[in-house]
This record gives sequence, structure tokens and C-alpha cells, in this order.
Amino acid sequence: MLKYWACSKEKCSKGSGLTYLKNPEMQWILVTNPNEAELKAISEDFKINKKYLEKYSKETRSVKYSNNPLIFTLISYYLENNQMQRARVLFVIEKNNIIIIANSGEKYFSVIFNDVCEKFETEKKKDIEVLIYDFLDRDISENYDILANLDDNIAKMEVSALEYNSGKNIQNVINLKRELNKMSRRLWSTAKIVFAIRKEVTVIRVTNESMGLLEDIYENLIHQIDILSTQKESLIDALTIYETTVSNQLAIINNDLNTVMKRLTILMLLLMVPTLIAGIYGMNFKYIPELTSPYGFFEAIIIMIIATATLYFYAKRKKWV
Repeated sequence: MLKYWACSKEKCSKGSGLTYLKNPEMQWILVTNPNEAELKAISEDFKINKKYLEKYSKETRSVKYSNNPLIFTLISYYLENNQMQRARVLFVIEKNNIIIIANSGEKYFSVIFNDVCEKFETEKKKDIEVLIYDFLDRDISENYDILANLDDNIAKMEVSALEYNSGKNIQNVINLKRELNKMSRRLWSTAKIVFAIRKEVTVIRVTNESMGLLEDIYENLIHQIDILSTQKESLIDALTIYETTVSNQLAIINNDLNTVMKRLTILMLLLMVPTLIAGIYGMNFKYIPELTSPYGFFEAIIIMIIATATLYFYAKRKKWV
């Protein structure tokens, strides 16, 4: 979908489709989920190398391609249905034109487009760098909502790490940690591009006022990178909590196993006493004490009971059972 906003000294106007101006005083073109016809028309009308239009959607980080005109790709993050989404956004910035092409996030970028255009119409100074600042500021500020959402997810993961059977949750922690590393690298790449614009190594004319605006964006990016570092440490803490939980659970299982083995050993000892007596009187000797006594059987049973009870109470006193 293609939208454009053109502004002259007399008035500003919006439109859609391929009816944009070829030589405007100032124009912003926003294309989301572009089709081949839109990319071809933009490439031909504004003399943009096709390779930039083909490769931007495959980039894994923010990349600067050219200084004049200024062409670069940013990785933009936004929330959709409370889930973090990513979009590859190509910027082509000339003296009088800003062309922004995003491979996804039509609803998100349309809201920014309308808000920035409405705000810009009230600005006394209608310079291209102010328009760039307004868009980047709005887009990068969205990262704070994403970071807040990540904080909530990390808090839930820390709670779930206290559960022993939370292998799936721990896998989520590992995956999120990888995503935070990627996000941190991408934000740093974006910060380097903003830094290059500040240092006036691009086609954009940087005034003292716009220098302050770009400084604000740069500091926001560095602050967000610091927050990501803190969140990564929190995830490491969650893994440590899970490791401690597993160790404690294994210690409990090991202790229970030792208790069971100790009780089984005592039970075997208790059974050995009557077994020993029964084994002695089961030997095939002619003369065995009490073998011919009419009370020999009862005497043997009583001895077994006394010996077993003595051993049991001894074990009880030692707290073995």
C-alpha cells in the first residue's frame, strides 16, 4: 500500500497510489507490503538502484548503503496483538523526498504516518530533517512499550523457573535471551546510522536544532540497549534460579532415596534374626538343644520375637526407622 504526503509553501496534501509528485518541494512516500508495480515505479521515478529494493527485506540488522542519496535499512520493532513483531524498513532520503518502504506492519506505520503528518502541518519550520526526526522518534519510542512487554514476560519466566518441571519454560528463556541479543545488535546498528547523520556525513543538512533532535534519538537508542543488557542479566538470573531449583529437588529425591534404602536395610536385619534361628534348627543333626523338647517350638518362636523386638527398638532409638 502506497501513501504520500506532499507539502509546498501554500499547502500540504495527502494521497495514495502512484499519483505522487515527481518533483515536489517536499514529499514523503510511505509504502507498506509493497508490490512489484510500486517498487518498479519508485525505482524508475526516483532513480533508485533496484538492488536496494530487493535486498532490504532480507537484512538481519540495520545497514547503511549510500550517503548521497542517504539510503539505509532499519529493523523496526512494534507490538501487534501484544506480540513483538519486526519489520525491515528501507529509507531513501533526498533533498526534497523521503521514501520509506516497509515489508510489513501496514497498520502500525499507517498510524505513524497520519500522526506525523498531522503534527508536521502545525510546525512553523517545515524542513526534511524535522520530518525524519518525527518519524524516527515515534518509531524508536515504540521500543519502550516492547521493552515493558518483555519485562512482564521475563517476570513470568522467573516465577516459572521455581517449578521443577519447567523444561519448556526454560527453553523459552533461552530463546528470548537469543532474541534480546539480536535486538541489542540491531539497535546498536541503528544508533550508528543516527550517529553518522549527526556527523553530517550524509546528504541531510544538520542544523543546531536538528543536531539536538538526533542526539535525543541516539540517547534513546543507547538507553534501550542498556535496558536490554539488564533484561539479559535477569534471564541469566532466571536460569540460575532454575538450576538451583533442580539441584534442590535432586537433593530431596536423593535424601528420600537414602531414607528408603535405610529402612529396607533395617527390615532385612529384622528378618535375618528369625531366619538365622530357623536355619539353625533346620540343620540335619541328631543332637540339637531343645530339639526333642515338647516346648521347643514355642521357645524358638519366643526367642525370635524377643531378638527381633530388641533389634527393632535399638534401631528406633538410633532413629534409623
